[in-house]
Amino acid sequence: MRRTGLKHQRLSRKPQGVHKASVPRGHWPNRQNARDLTSVLDEVLCSEARYADRPIHWPGALSSKVAKARKIAVIKRLRRYGKKFKAAAELAEVLDGCRRGHRCRSASCPECFRAWQGWIVNQTIKVACQDTYPHLKVLAVSIAIAGCQRPSGQLDSLNVPKLSRRARRVLAASKAVEWAILGLDLSLNDERQLGRGRHWQPQLFGFVATSNPKALRSAMKSAFRPRPGVTKPSWMKEYDGSPLTASYAFKADAVLRISYFDSDRTHPCTNTRKVRLPAPAHVEYLLFQDQLKFFGRLVLFKIRKSWRADGLNLEVAKMRPLKARNGRK
Repeated sequence: MRRTGLKHQRLSRKPQGVHKASVPRGHWPNRQNARDLTSVLDEVLCSEARYADRPIHWPGALSSKVAKARKIAVIKRLRRYGKKFKAAAELAEVLDGCRRGHRCRSASCPECFRAWQGWIVNQTIKVACQDTYPHLKVLAVSIAIAGCQRPSGQLDSLNVPKLSRRARRVLAASKAVEWAILGLDLSLNDERQLGRGRHWQPQLFGFVATSNPKALRSAMKSAFRPRPGVTKPSWMKEYDGSPLTASYAFKADAVLRISYFDSDRTHPCTNTRKVRLPAPAHVEYLLFQDQLKFFGRLVLFKIRKSWRADGLNLEVAKMRPLKARNGRK
């Protein structure tokens, strides 16, 4: 039987010192090749300058001091729930060993995640704001995939690679997408007041460059249809190049969304409010983040890596000229 899901992956729990990446040029690492992924991650997190305050420049971004304080709070919470979650105490030791020059590289570490988030936000803005192909429109896109919900307590059964493949198939089938950078976002939806249960809802949020927004919108509507609990599965709007918007696609935290029937409005309807995750759900989310890794939450379409003088960069795969794509000589 073929095993899928993150709970079947073998993980390395020991903090490792950073070293220079050795991934061959021209190849984005295969997800099955742990050495390649480790090397690319090292290239991103090898510089202690990424942990300083200067690279993080959008409103509301965590400072290095706040990230360190959050790491201490996360360690305390993981140790507190070590008996209920077997891997929680082990993850707490990994985060506790994260220090300058010896980073843990865990996606659950606020300090390491902050460094990675600063890198991926900067790379996304560089790709989105390039003037090489002025005929393209860069759109901010959100996709809430119905049918992929997981009950509370079973988040580790979410098959993220399958979800990513489905998103890539839709983008490719539209024949209007030149490149896309999407990030996985999770929320715990509490719909018990509406007669439904409590479940984790995956969502993809990111940026898509297209020459035909109408064709892309039509493809997304036909692929992601409304269902109970997901009344508006997809939306898109033009991206303004804001770092704050880009940071939302790669945020570290999840929230609890409580759905209720709002009868105080002029036109009564269903509404939601956001609150913090309960402690057990937060621990479950942290363990899932640690298993998923940084690049596991990314959906890259026609994006490749390149090494330059300033380190590892993301860039658009070579596209055909506009005239050739339109069939003109």
